[in-house]
Amino acid sequence: SVFILDRKYLKVINDNQNTTTECYEIFVKLHVNDSEWSITTSNHFSGCLCSGDKNTYLLGLLPQRLGHLNITVEAFAIKDSHFCELVHTGDILTFEPDQMNRKLDESKILSDKIRRQIHVIPEGVQHETTLSDIICLNEQQNTSTREFQFKLPENIIKDSLHSYISYSDEVLGPALVNLDNLIRLPTGCGEQNMVLVAPNVYILDYLKSTPTIGLNDNKEKYIQSAQSHITSGYYQQMKYRRDDGSFSAFGKSDKHGSTWLTAFVLRVFGKAYKLQPDLNIDWSSIFNEPTEYLLTHQNNQTGCFEEYGKVLYSPLQGISG
Repeated sequence: SVFILDRKYLKVINDNQNTTTECYEIFVKLHVNDSEWSITTSNHFSGCLCSGDKNTYLLGLLPQRLGHLNITVEAFAIKDSHFCELVHTGDILTFEPDQMNRKLDESKILSDKIRRQIHVIPEGVQHETTLSDIICLNEQQNTSTREFQFKLPENIIKDSLHSYISYSDEVLGPALVNLDNLIRLPTGCGEQNMVLVAPNVYILDYLKSTPTIGLNDNKEKYIQSAQSHITSGYYQQMKYRRDDGSFSAFGKSDKHGSTWLTAFVLRVFGKAYKLQPDLNIDWSSIFNEPTEYLLTHQNNQTGCFEEYGKVLYSPLQGISG
């Protein structure tokens, strides 16, 4: 869009002062890289605009590639042109570039230029495929070769295919870049609390059993945070233990305890005990009565445990396999 703002409108005008409207012959021209854009309409227009008026010029462009493409538009205004006496204000006309150049050389003009970057993205639905492997090297074998094969879809959009290779000296890879998102203080009900306790336990296991080169001096900080969160998670979880030794989402407020949640609590804190038995936790309160509760719901013939009580957040059950 082109807008004409006369200089006198930038000044304070008295209410009684008379003003006259001045009109300008307008030239608009588009500049693009031919390797980036195909112009489907004329790339230059002319017309007549008066002070305070605005007009929009439509340009047809077709991108030739993906990515960030530049577009530059120039606008020239010729003052005191007789052209505006021959056409209606707002009419859009085309002109020859050499005609514009002659007029610009001979006339008193105003001009403006603007450049914008357009991000062109592919159509369709983005699809990603990840192939990964673990390579173990030692002094005897310090090189290794891997081949990855995958079939490309037949209807790939032109220039939209990208591939990259990444590696990490940590098995957990990018997850170790910001462990603060995984080592979090447990809170919430009996199920929500365990969702946050479990990552602390398994990350503590990883940090204590694996040389973590990428963490450098932060390793000890993460170990201490995980230990503290496991302890806090224990006291939070005990709020949801029932008199029969079972656990449920809301403890004694629920009608029954949950065999699944009780088993999950035993599994997670059992792992924590093996890793850090000196934590400030009464392990007997986690292991003794909850274990007895589960045994009362075990089938003596098959060894299976009866699914008793409710698990409100069903995706949680995928965590324990």
